[in-house]
Amino acid sequence: MTETCQNNNKLRRPHFAAPKILALLTWIWLAVALPCLSDVARSFHTWLLLGSSWLILAVACIILPLFLHGFLEDRSGRVWWLSAVVPVAVGLTLWFTDIGLSLRFALSKSSLDDYVANANREEMKFFQGSRRVGLFLVDGVEEYESAVFLYTSNGFLNRYGIAYVPSGINPPPRRFLIKNLSGHWYSFGWRF
Repeated sequence: MTETCQNNNKLRRPHFAAPKILALLTWIWLAVALPCLSDVARSFHTWLLLGSSWLILAVACIILPLFLHGFLEDRSGRVWWLSAVVPVAVGLTLWFTDIGLSLRFALSKSSLDDYVANANREEMKFFQGSRRVGLFLVDGVEEYESAVFLYTSNGFLNRYGIAYVPSGINPPPRRFLIKNLSGHWYSFGWRF
């Protein structure tokens, strides 16, 4: 008799795919957003798209359990919901901190050092083609008095990237160093 009641309860309680779908969407969002959130800057369009889509997913993580009956009734629903909340929280953390940039730089430091040490100085003239240096997609390189500027992102009218600045070298006046990443490496901006 109890087995029949349990089977009837399973039949009456609807199976929700919503927690799984929400978790899948949030992890896809994080995978797409991670390169932008771990760069020096984001363009306005990227900022708007990532911010609005993050807000929709964050609201869904809050609203669905409150208003969708049975969303968190079973253990698997709660686990899926928690796995949806993790990328939303990670995205928020990366948005407002430089943790992503610092980690990306640390993972790319040996490639960046090799690139600056072994690059042909004639090739250091600004170029429009993109190339990968470590985990960074560099769309411009420029040398100024032994300092090497690798452009990795665009803001509104400004360009941003990472720079190798040896001791005693001052960056050109149209550039400003934002933050020291490690040793002689800085994040920088180029003012229009």
